[in-house]
Amino acid sequence: MFLSKKANAWSPATGINSALSYGQNVRGLKLEDQEKTAVAQIMDAEARALRAKGMTDDQIDYDGLFLRATRNVATVDKGVIWNSDGSKPLYQMTEGSIPDAWRKQAEASFKREMGRKPSDDELLTLFRSTYRFRDAN
Repeated sequence: MFLSKKANAWSPATGINSALSYGQNVRGLKLEDQEKTAVAQIMDAEARALRAKGMTDDQIDYDGLFLRATRNVATVDKGVIWNSDGSKPLYQMTEGSIPDAWRKQAEASFKREMGRKPSDDELLTLFRSTYRFRDAN
C-alpha cells in the first residue's frame, strides 16, 4: 500500500496494515475500501511526522494512530441557508468539511510549492492528514 521506491527506506506500512486489521477484526469497525484508504493515509502522515521527531518504529503506537484516524471530530456542514454543527469520523470528512480559511491557505501554499492549484482529492488528503482541531464531544 505504501511501498517505498528505495529498498532500504523506512515505511510504516506493516504497522498500519496490522492496526487496520486489528481495528476491523477485533474492534469490529466495518470499513469500505475507500474508507480504509483514508484511514491509512491519515495514519501514514501521523507515523511519518512521529518518525521525523525521532521516534523509532517500535515507539510508534499504530493502534493509537488508528484510534485517532477513526475518532469523531467536530464538523460544520455548509448549508444553503445556515450551517449545521455535527460530528463524524475523521476518515469520513469530505471536501465540504474543509473550512474556507484553511482551504485558501492550503491552496496558496500548494501553488507556491507545486506551481498549480491542488485537485479536490489532493486537498482532502492534505486536510485529513493535518487535521488538528478539537474532537467532538
